[in-house]
Amino acid sequence: MTSKDLIPFFEAKMLKDIQQFIDDQKQLGGKVENVGLLMNMLNSKEKLKEVMEQSQFDFSSEDIDSSLDEAYYNLFKHFFETEKDKEKPSFQSLFVGTIRFYNKLNDDPDLDLFVINVVAGKAPNTLLIHREEAEEAGLYLNKSYLINCKSSEFGNEITSKYLFEATGELNAIEILSAVDKLGIAEIIEV
Repeated sequence: MTSKDLIPFFEAKMLKDIQQFIDDQKQLGGKVENVGLLMNMLNSKEKLKEVMEQSQFDFSSEDIDSSLDEAYYNLFKHFFETEKDKEKPSFQSLFVGTIRFYNKLNDDPDLDLFVINVVAGKAPNTLLIHREEAEEAGLYLNKSYLINCKSSEFGNEITSKYLFEATGELNAIEILSAVDKLGIAEIIEV
């Protein structure tokens, strides 16, 4: 056994212990609680560490510890990570867009919604932005810009989870040139 084999080996042993714990709980008529599962995983990790330290295998304690930690983390993700927790792929693009009025939400003009109409390049499918956010990003109504876009952790159900930033206002000739360089407008489902 090499150090590369340690992580899958530890995962298999921990899974076997978890399955035994679940079977025991069912036999006793109890429910499998998250706390019990976590305690079982920690106990399994400690038992495996002791067994490896007493074994004939020639692994450093650092290899054993890091492999146990990785195996524990992999199983933890498997059992406890929700769909929401799973990382979405990040998105980044450069595109040409024109800022248009979309909707007035209430009397506060900062909350007016603008939509970015894509003229050239690849853009995310969510292109609504509040007036205040647009103006902070240098995007003003009825103007066309070369826009840098990247994923953000922040956003809400109305506006997007993307940061838009004007890299420059474009005139008609620059827009035609950008279409040649960036390609036709393409909306990407992200």
